[in-house]
Amino acid sequence: MKTCTKCGETKDITLFHNDKSRPDSKHPWCKECNAQDAKTRRAVNPEETRRLGRAYLRKFRNRRPTRRRKSDAEYRASAKGRASNAKSAEKHYARFPEKRRAKDAVSNAVKRGDLVRPTTCSICDMERGLIQGHHVSYAAIHRLAVVWCCRTCHRVIHSLTGTRNILDKETRRNMVVGV
Repeated sequence: MKTCTKCGETKDITLFHNDKSRPDSKHPWCKECNAQDAKTRRAVNPEETRRLGRAYLRKFRNRRPTRRRKSDAEYRASAKGRASNAKSAEKHYARFPEKRRAKDAVSNAVKRGDLVRPTTCSICDMERGLIQGHHVSYAAIHRLAVVWCCRTCHRVIHSLTGTRNILDKETRRNMVVGV
């Protein structure tokens, strides 16, 4: 039995969260008081709650248990996972048909030999798996104008606003443009 320092009630020890920093390894507030406090904090300051949540995810994103990552990879490789991914892709391209046309144009140009996919990223100059083509514009006249970059750099480009500004003049000059 333990007394909650917030509500003052004496409750069973299983009704308190674990807290290794405490002498008894239990949080001083009961689970019910903790939940009520969290609910109030979220209601009072939702922006701060979202900011902290995003910061937590960024910090611990790569610390997922190996078992979970393995099961995710197995699901994506399964028939059900591939079907789910294909369905998501179709839904995305239905919303953004210009992206599909640009992606297909580059893919076909590479197959025909009109464009050559380099082996290194034009931004970080490293060999990191399959090099992706970043479209500077999806307009019909610019469909084959791509910056070849690794997946990491491609994600950085898309995560920042004003993608044209982060690509320096040298990188833009080195863009592979279809003929």
